[in-house]
Amino acid sequence: MVAETMQFIGLTRKNFLETNLKHVLPALVMSQDRRALQQVASIVKQNLGMLLTDNIAHILSQAFLHTDRTNSAIKFLVELLQELMKGNPKALSNLSVPSLMTACFVDLVVMIIVELGDSDRGHRKAAQNALIKATTHQHNNDDVGAFLKPQMLGVISQLNDMLHDVQGKKSVEYKRKIIRSFGSLIKIAGDSMSGFSPQVSL
Repeated sequence: MVAETMQFIGLTRKNFLETNLKHVLPALVMSQDRRALQQVASIVKQNLGMLLTDNIAHILSQAFLHTDRTNSAIKFLVELLQELMKGNPKALSNLSVPSLMTACFVDLVVMIIVELGDSDRGHRKAAQNALIKATTHQHNNDDVGAFLKPQMLGVISQLNDMLHDVQGKKSVEYKRKIIRSFGSLIKIAGDSMSGFSPQVSL
């Protein structure tokens, strides 16, 4: 059925997967399907370790947004990367959840923050919990404001870029979601947002 669908839309398996890696890889990490991950890497003819690190923000954002599976998914991801990096002692020694988060901090946080503006209350709550989970993994506390403040300018800048289609055309509904997320971000970050509000350009 999948093969027939791809043939109908004129895509090969390789084209299809390359186009959808940011969705496919997080789903496979969440389900801890190592075999499928290796198959994807084989089809797109890329190193699995590079695929994972290139898409780490998408993977981590989904891990944090699904708080009931955060710990197991991150444990699976780190252990898999450790095994894939055995031949690179320097990279292996620096591998940790905080280091992975630092490498993609702004992208990761923006993906979670946008969900704060979702019209579904459950999704909004999941995003709030995701920020707390991310804060705990990075700082060993739940002070979300302190967690966000060092990179707040980058976060707001990227949200503004998304509103103004700098990162590609966004639908009107998605832009409304981003605008709503600003309000939630201000409530959650509290005093950490002071001094940054002039940067918001709607």
